[in-house]
Amino acid sequence: LQGRVIRHEAIAVSGGSSPPNPSAASSVSLSFVGRDAELAALVASLDSDGRVAVVAGRSGSGKSRLLAEVAARLARPTIAARAFAPERDEPWGLARSLLREAFMLDPEAASRLPARAAIALADIVPDIEQFRELPSVAIDPASHRVLAFHGAVRLLSAALPDGGLLIADDLQWADASSLEFLRLAEREVAGL
Repeated sequence: LQGRVIRHEAIAVSGGSSPPNPSAASSVSLSFVGRDAELAALVASLDSDGRVAVVAGRSGSGKSRLLAEVAARLARPTIAARAFAPERDEPWGLARSLLREAFMLDPEAASRLPARAAIALADIVPDIEQFRELPSVAIDPASHRVLAFHGAVRLLSAALPDGGLLIADDLQWADASSLEFLRLAEREVAGL
């Protein structure tokens, strides 16, 4: 339900105490109220020269919905994902979700990655192998990490060629690899 609300999807509402009847249910869209000043400030900041905006507040205060409203108001392609506490110690947790979103925007981007970067990135986003044949090449661990970051940034750049909006929600739960990826992306993806 929370995900549907954040994505502004219609929510079926049923009256009475009986189970909802999908054919008889009506759709209701929840209005966004009470955060006009914050919304205007974020949109203005990101619409001008702003590159990074941080939204902070207590749990349950509406940060996620505010970010969804910002994305809806900006006329930019958007890639969004949320970090989760149980994944905090899992390398690439948040980054993997963001990269899957990027891959969904441009599945052909995998074919444009350099071979070794695609091989390294396929360990993080296995979907790449469905769109591109990858040779079996041994890559040492240090090079593998660098190539994975390189491939990740290239994939994000391909998905958002003219810049776009990247939303990383609940960043306090992000793992170290994902934070490094976000630092690289902010620095190297034009117009992000």
